[in-house]
Amino acid sequence: MTSAAPSITVPTSQGAARWPGAAESGRVRVELLVVASVALGAAGQLMLKASLLFLASHGAGMNVAGDPQLKAVAGILFGLCVYAIGTLFWIKAVSRASISYLYPLSAGSYALVAIGGHVLFSEMVHPWRWAGIAVTTVGVALMADRKSTRLNSSH
Repeated sequence: MTSAAPSITVPTSQGAARWPGAAESGRVRVELLVVASVALGAAGQLMLKASLLFLASHGAGMNVAGDPQLKAVAGILFGLCVYAIGTLFWIKAVSRASISYLYPLSAGSYALVAIGGHVLFSEMVHPWRWAGIAVTTVGVALMADRKSTRLNSSH
């Protein structure tokens, strides 16, 4: 037996429109927008870190073709663009659902950035930090009350 996706009421200029997940009009579920936002935000942050590490390891004194400073700046700009695209997904999600429901979901970025830092940059993540990330993840799961996803146009 399948259950219908919860409705999200979105204020429009002609009153409130209902959005039952991805079933109507080919719209993307709000949770997928948040996942995209979190993933792109974390990827952007990791790109910034990689670019700055690249710059630090190649020094600032070389002025030849393929200048490391130019490559680092390009990486920083790319990282900022990826982060900005994630922000656009976040804006779209916030326009469709309650911020009090969505914001805890954004805490997933803590885990992604910590994992990325550990895997990509060999950063040491203390066990207490992993424990904190786990507690945050459990807290987010507890707060993920599907009934609170409705935007309330009466407030």
